[in-house]
Amino acid sequence: MAARILKLLCVFFSVLTVLLCGCEHDKNSNAVNTDFSADFKARYRGMELSGTLINTRQGYCAIELSSPETLDGLSVSYSGNELALSRSGVKATADEAYLPNDSFCSILHQILKNTPNGSGSSPIKLDLPCGNADLTVDNNGLPKEASAQSLDFSITFSNAKATGK
Repeated sequence: MAARILKLLCVFFSVLTVLLCGCEHDKNSNAVNTDFSADFKARYRGMELSGTLINTRQGYCAIELSSPETLDGLSVSYSGNELALSRSGVKATADEAYLPNDSFCSILHQILKNTPNGSGSSPIKLDLPCGNADLTVDNNGLPKEASAQSLDFSITFSNAKATGK
């Protein structure tokens, strides 16, 4: 009798473990992941921009432009409320509030900063200080594209890789 109860408990815990693991997987498959790095191509006020981006949930965001040629090497990073601009070894820091809300880097940073990290349907509608935006994520929850039509802003991410857990 004790052996039979022990077998039933083993089966019960095995089934429970499988169910819990399965539910956890489903929960994370729709989770938006803003802890990532990616290449991007963007359109902003008639300009075509490209570069790389690193963003973390801890509030760090680094944007490095590679085109147009006049902006090649310009790096903008956010850490907390501090903004850092650098190019060719020259670096300047200031409070984030000094950069206009509707600048390219501010719009991109606001989209990533205001994206919920939980599960959600795509596209995600965002109400930002600079206006409304839409964010589309891929099957892994990584940002795929974003746009803010009223600000003449659109961006497409490629080679996106999760950087956190």
